[in-house]
Amino acid sequence: MSKHTAYQSPTKSNKGNADSETEDLVSKNKNTNLHFSPSHRPAAFRYHPIVFLFERTYCIMLWENFPMTVSVEINGQIFYDDTCGVLCSSSPIHKILVPMEQLDAAGSYTISYKMVIKRVPAFTEISPDNRITYPFFPLPNGDSFTLCQISDSHAHDRLAVSAASYRPFDLLILSGDLQNEIQTTEDYAHMYRIASALTHGRLPVLYARGNHDCRGAAAEKIAEFTPALPTRAYYFSQLSNISFLVLDCGEDKPDDHAEYGGTVCFSAYREKQSVYLHALFDHAVPDTSKYRILISHTPFSYTDHPPFDIEQERYAQWLALLKAHYAPHIMICGHLHQAQFSPIGGTLDSKGQICPVVIGCDSPGHSPDGNKMSVCYYRFTKNTIEIELVDQDGKRTFLSTVEI
Repeated sequence: MSKHTAYQSPTKSNKGNADSETEDLVSKNKNTNLHFSPSHRPAAFRYHPIVFLFERTYCIMLWENFPMTVSVEINGQIFYDDTCGVLCSSSPIHKILVPMEQLDAAGSYTISYKMVIKRVPAFTEISPDNRITYPFFPLPNGDSFTLCQISDSHAHDRLAVSAASYRPFDLLILSGDLQNEIQTTEDYAHMYRIASALTHGRLPVLYARGNHDCRGAAAEKIAEFTPALPTRAYYFSQLSNISFLVLDCGEDKPDDHAEYGGTVCFSAYREKQSVYLHALFDHAVPDTSKYRILISHTPFSYTDHPPFDIEQERYAQWLALLKAHYAPHIMICGHLHQAQFSPIGGTLDSKGQICPVVIGCDSPGHSPDGNKMSVCYYRFTKNTIEIELVDQDGKRTFLSTVEI
């Protein structure tokens, strides 16, 4: 007999657990969006599922507490976490692709999971089917919606969640460096902890890799723990009347820098990205989105001092290509740790900036107010994008308005 749990069930306190404490920040904040009311999370789930946006699909990712098999059901159709027909249970992460249009239309999805008691070549023992249904709120198809960007929190999960809990939003952007390094797979938990606490599996999340996400022995497992592919973490997505082009600069110093110890090949990776961009613009259906958003952890329109002044020619070529074929309205970045708005010709325009650039974060230890963490909100209206910072105490700082 299957056990079905409605997502709106009340939560139980789990004091002493760092993951639960982070999520509790949301429920204790009276200004929190109603989307984020406290909700039951099965004991088998370490975090709520994360619904990542990736190209033309949603990538639903779930971090388990116990070995299990997982599938997702949407309007009677089942999508499996499998490898060539074999259901996966050896990794703590489950990764299931579902069609974007199908989930948007359904407005909910059901996770079915069976605990693996003993997996052997024959007569494997598993538990009865357990089911939990999550409502899902896609990005509104209109001229009024809000994006929230979290970047460069560097393991300050509670500050990030607190800052992002004061205003409602419709899509969460995680633009890199939510931890200091990825030495073990446990370092990926910072991203899951933040996204779980803020979205509870109900809202779309967009991921962009930061340079600190490239550091450590477990950084190579990016395709297992994020929506990225084994070959790339850059991609183009389009939904309702907005498109996102996510680029990935990788590390911020030359490949042969002593810091990397001969373990990276980002120059070749960026060359593949150049090929991808040419192919995207040569063969893709023209982008008719009203709002076009360029996202990169590193603001590559800016040339930093040595040894951070890499790829100047390549980045200039990217900007020229993007100007000719994509014409973004805004470029959303992190990396520099202090929030700023740079119009064309502004402080971040070293190579021919093609649109306003926003550094959408104040990082702890780098903010003007000391150990403050700020996140950035982008409120879209018919003809404008209003940009505002909010810190963990709810203090708001207006950055700018971009005309569409």
